Amino acid sequence: MNSTEISEIIMSRLADQRLSLAMLAERIAVPASVIEGIAAGETKLPLEYAERLAVALDTDPAVIAGPLLRQHFSSAAIDVLNYLCNAGHLTEAEKAWLSLLRVAAPDGLEPPSRIARRVICSLLANEEAHS
Repeated sequence: MNSTEISEIIMSRLADQRLSLAMLAERIAVPASVIEGIAAGETKLPLEYAERLAVALDTDPAVIAGPLLRQHFSSAAIDVLNYLCNAGHLTEAEKAWLSLLRVAAPDGLEPPSRIARRVICSLLANEEAHS
């Protein structure tokens, strides 16, 4: 469990906003003792509170989500979750192509036919991927 990372984020954001732990507890609707334990690095915040915490701290939920996940799961488990959620293993160019395909494709689209694969590969000048 890595509780120091989330506690550092919380304490930094509270200082920036001049909020107390009690005020934060009230904003996310948890007992003050829970927030005090999290700030001390002794308690895990349940994952379902990530969005509430981000809103209360006026920060991006992604800033909160990573440290919260690391409190509950190993690095290997998080890597699997990232892979399964398609986070981080597509390049920006691949994301742009995927977005274009999603916009252009009708609902209920069938897998690409051999001809469709050849056309796409020809457009991308990738002779090896024609099969």
